[in-house]
Amino acid sequence: MELLTDEKVAELQSLGEMAQFRSDVYADLEQVIERDSLKQECAKWSESRQQLADCVADILDSMGHLPRVPDPEAETLGEWFSRAKAGLSQRGESSLLEDCAEADELLLQQLDTVLAQQPSEDLKPQRQQLKQDLARIQAIAAQS
Repeated sequence: MELLTDEKVAELQSLGEMAQFRSDVYADLEQVIERDSLKQECAKWSESRQQLADCVADILDSMGHLPRVPDPEAETLGEWFSRAKAGLSQRGESSLLEDCAEADELLLQQLDTVLAQQPSEDLKPQRQQLKQDLARIQAIAAQS
């Protein structure tokens, strides 16, 4: 039984880490994107991912666990930000948004994995918001 709990905790920690990173990414994109309407969308998406990360942290806390410390080998946000700025000038907003949609699809998959293992009423609205955001990101990317 302890192994199952450890697996659930690891999945939750991974979800929280991914959500926090995505929140930071959208906050950075808000600084890079030139279109005001898209800046506002990035701010909303960042806030939504932060709310998901906070919700996961609260669940972990209620289980007596802490969020996972970021992997020191993983790409830093500064590295991602530099790549995003270069990518924006080379590929444009549409391609960058397609990358964001792809990353958010992975985040949604991780959230679904967690919900399958441990149904949570707290995470269900977060999942719905993520799905809505993802559809909006895909629509904006398709229009660009």
